[in-house]
Amino acid sequence: MMRRPERRRIPAGHRLYFEAGGLTWRQPRPSVCARLTQAQMGVSIPMVRMALVDSGVDISDPDAVEKAMHEQASSADGFLAMSSTEEMMGAALGVCWAHPDFDLETPWPRLRLSVDALLEYGAGVLEELHEADLDIDFGAAYSAVMDRVQSAVLPANQEVDDLVGNGSTAEAPPTS
Repeated sequence: MMRRPERRRIPAGHRLYFEAGGLTWRQPRPSVCARLTQAQMGVSIPMVRMALVDSGVDISDPDAVEKAMHEQASSADGFLAMSSTEEMMGAALGVCWAHPDFDLETPWPRLRLSVDALLEYGAGVLEELHEADLDIDFGAAYSAVMDRVQSAVLPANQEVDDLVGNGSTAEAPPTS
């Protein structure tokens, strides 16, 4: 069950705090955001590959993969649904939890940020939130949380454009 924090003050207008799904969340430090993003991709890709192989798709054939993913994308158990596991959602929500009145009791795996540890943490967070029966719009919360998590580790479009020279007034190198 959730516990009341000793004292949590959420600074008004602080750039790390944001509202989503009816609650307040906090963007974690970039290294944690990177690990969450890496773990989510690590869970997603093998699951999709395994589902394709299990259903008899030749994963060396790009057309067959695209066709199979298109056919399954809208089904409840399709590949896109599997690409974001419930436990990874729980881990992201738990890492970003900043409720002013309740702390999560699920222990954060501070010393072992393996995919398995994050999945275990996420399952614990989801169970705790379920038990607390809070009115949370999980879809909106997860979407906003992952946008913040990924934006902390992925460069902005302008930064990428500046690095590769897109949109610059510099002349293109001559071609032969």
